[in-house]
Amino acid sequence: MSQSVNAANDRVNGLLLTLENDIHFSLISATRPTIAGTKRYGIPVDASAIQKVEIIESTTNPDNVLRVLESYPFPNESWLNHQSVSHSSFNSNGVPTHFLLRQKEINLYPTPDSVETMRIWFDQRYAQLASDTDIPAA
Repeated sequence: MSQSVNAANDRVNGLLLTLENDIHFSLISATRPTIAGTKRYGIPVDASAIQKVEIIESTTNPDNVLRVLESYPFPNESWLNHQSVSHSSFNSNGVPTHFLLRQKEINLYPTPDSVETMRIWFDQRYAQLASDTDIPAA
């Protein structure tokens, strides 16, 4: 591959990264069921940033949003320890009202006590251009 193609791919890759971080034009969603007694759920592998988590009626009726979960701020370990002691939702089961992004996981609080459908809205990461025949695509 020529040096000019490499330079062009690097430039396009940089522009795509800027678009991912600043504009959120690649906002899509994925659904997955919650599991009673399970707090942690992996984020979609192509997610660059989670924008919203909500509980919907079902995948057959996705327009009926039952509730939008509030996001806890990104914690440090002392914050997490304080929350575990001071807030019962960190140690209980029930209807999730909050989520916390931690590494590559979404943690739901309180831990779900039933099966529901969770929809995750996220900015999709674009595949890096590597060869002279690649085109930008999500």
